[in-house]
Amino acid sequence: MATTSDILTASAGNWTLIPDRSTVTFRNKTLWGLATVTGKFTEFTGEGSAGAGVNGRVVIAAASVRTGIGKRDDHLRSADFFDVEAHPDITVQVTGLE
Repeated sequence: MATTSDILTASAGNWTLIPDRSTVTFRNKTLWGLATVTGKFTEFTGEGSAGAGVNGRVVIAAASVRTGIGKRDDHLRSADFFDVEAHPDITVQVTGLE
């Protein structure tokens, strides 16, 4: 089994997400737990590096959320959830790998 050190050594370097070859998806159970909502974000950028450690950053356009149901997507964009007018980006800062 490969160790984290083996992975970092084999994958060392700088990385940039290529949107056509990358996905940002999610799955979440509904409040009642009867169904699972799945979706994706269609607009995002990301970059990082691997070497002695791993670090990076992914920035996701919150308004690009897509679940396949337009009314739900509009609700997710509203102030009830992502509030995309006040918070247009979701930023994920990567500071390590386990």
